[in-house]
Amino acid sequence: MVDAEDRGIAEEKEDRHTVHVHNYNTLTHVADNHQHMVMGATGPARGEPGAAHVHRLRVRTSFNAEDSTGHWHWFDAMTGPAVYTAGSEHIHVFRGPTSFDDGHAHDVMSATAQVPDIENEDGFVPAMPPVNKPKIRASKR
Repeated sequence: MVDAEDRGIAEEKEDRHTVHVHNYNTLTHVADNHQHMVMGATGPARGEPGAAHVHRLRVRTSFNAEDSTGHWHWFDAMTGPAVYTAGSEHIHVFRGPTSFDDGHAHDVMSATAQVPDIENEDGFVPAMPPVNKPKIRASKR
């Protein structure tokens, strides 16, 4: 039996609170008269907690057995930054082409599932990053 430490997810890891992923489940756009399913989980967040972050998606599409050769495609893309939603949660939008296989590629455009904002030692990271408000200066007239 493999324990948590051997898998690299030991409880004492200091950065464990910053790790989060999103599920996604969508269809490619139609190409060559068919579509593929694209589903999985993103890679861990890349970026600083409480700041803009993105995720990598790298997955093989569903298999299309409708033609004589059968095929699938690879989809490899980075999400956009977090889009904050109600209830201190967020999603990410992603878009890109699949690999070119069997004489064609597909476009993919969708969003990840919502997840709660990540936590730090002080509690939840604010749902919205801080906004730098412009300073208004009184005129010297």
